[in-house]
Amino acid sequence: MSSSRERSQSRRTAVARSAAALVVAFLALSGCEPGPAAPRFDVPTRLHGDVAAPQTVTPMVSAGGSHTCALKSDGTVVCWGSNVQGQSAVPSGLTGVTQLSAGSFQTCALRFDGSVLCWFDPAPSGLANETFLNATDYTHDCVVNAGGVPFCWGDNSSGETTIPAGLQPVTEAVTGGGFTCALTVQGTVVCWGYDGNGQTDVPSGLSGVTQISAGQYDACARKTDGTVVCWGLNLYSEDTPPSGLSGVTQVSIFGLTTCALKSDGTVACWGFDFDGEANVPAGLTNVVQISAGAAHVCALKSDGTIVCWGADNFGQIDVPAGLNLIVQAAQTISFTSSPPNPATLGGSYSVSAVSTSGLPVTLSGLTPGTCSLSGSTVTFIAVGTCTIAADQAGNASFLPAPEATQSFGVLYAFAGFYAPVDNPDTVNVVQAGSAIPVKFSLGGDHGLLIFATNSPASGQVTCDASSIVSDLTATVTAGGSSLQYDAGTGTYTYVWKTDKAWSGTCRAFVVTLADGSAHHAFFQLR
Repeated sequence: MSSSRERSQSRRTAVARSAAALVVAFLALSGCEPGPAAPRFDVPTRLHGDVAAPQTVTPMVSAGGSHTCALKSDGTVVCWGSNVQGQSAVPSGLTGVTQLSAGSFQTCALRFDGSVLCWFDPAPSGLANETFLNATDYTHDCVVNAGGVPFCWGDNSSGETTIPAGLQPVTEAVTGGGFTCALTVQGTVVCWGYDGNGQTDVPSGLSGVTQISAGQYDACARKTDGTVVCWGLNLYSEDTPPSGLSGVTQVSIFGLTTCALKSDGTVACWGFDFDGEANVPAGLTNVVQISAGAAHVCALKSDGTIVCWGADNFGQIDVPAGLNLIVQAAQTISFTSSPPNPATLGGSYSVSAVSTSGLPVTLSGLTPGTCSLSGSTVTFIAVGTCTIAADQAGNASFLPAPEATQSFGVLYAFAGFYAPVDNPDTVNVVQAGSAIPVKFSLGGDHGLLIFATNSPASGQVTCDASSIVSDLTATVTAGGSSLQYDAGTGTYTYVWKTDKAWSGTCRAFVVTLADGSAHHAFFQLR
């Protein structure tokens, strides 16, 4: 049996908690705010993970006591409404935010590296590797780290920051008026702290929960079947969802008004309606996220715009003109494949490219006379320059990417000179004045217009006797130079007429093809 002193202390705690909650609700309606709260407490270090800042994040809106904050897709934050405690004064240079929570008199942001930043009341040092944040209560806040371990800080007069022993890993931990609720990975809910109105008395058998929300006096759960279950004070029927409510994808409660987002993009609200906070604007559709504040509600639409309604004594529903949470980020494209070297006529190659946004890339061929593109396969159909373009048109989150191109030359499939001519570094010894049959293959019949202008050609070079390893006997009588193609062997033959005056010299015979490639053979003339 508890002592009279303990009973007296319990009564004082309950009275103080109820009074504090009533003050929050009253101030949201009246336009007054209290002075700063006591500083928060330090916590053990939670190591940062080695992660990179995302290019884009999921935008969200968070309605607080008498202010509103919004997270843009570029990781920046904008706030409006009351700023008496600095809760709307976003820290200069704040970026990399992935989650946002507006409380009664402050705002907290979860950054990409798992760290937490709060204003006006700083978050404890050492918070890191966090994946979930909730700071809606006036007196305490909670986070959950990547391992499913919750941590809460602030006032603990009702045990609201004392994590129950043996608590299973959780995905969410939400703060109410002096109490805390957590959603376990098994889909059950555990609540602890102040229970003066049954707000920690989770309904027996509640399971299959996917999301939870806590207010000053109540808590709500959204189930896998799209229904909502609430418990607590229920002073204005805030814990009594409308009959037949289904298809719910999110539930939100802060004060005495509860709102639900449905799968069709519409919103339903019920409970306290003093300032019209339960009166959803007519025709509101395409909503993707909602947030109930102390006496106002905000909804984020799929186009990135925000609609708010309810109390406006501090301008908390006056969304800044032109505000859109979807900020198109820049993106670039890079090719992840390299063409064959050399790329030869008749061959093919699988091309690929990626965008920094991760969005799919569209490939196209810019030189259809040289190469064709089917899917990701590039086929080389003529010699010349082949150019492939990669484009990404962008979407609501990303700007169109600058077009990226990949260009390379397509060459004949020159396989070297055939007998009787030897390839470098061999020097062929021939009789000056003879006709030399220079044979080669280009991988098929490409007609007789395969030479570049003024090709073939020859020029005198320095003889290197050490390279002379074979004699070449002319098999074609000199009488003129010509080019022929033998379909039977798939080879070209060019008859090179040498000059008797070249006797005693060495010459380089150079075949420059129409694709710009040059091929050499070396001769010593006797």
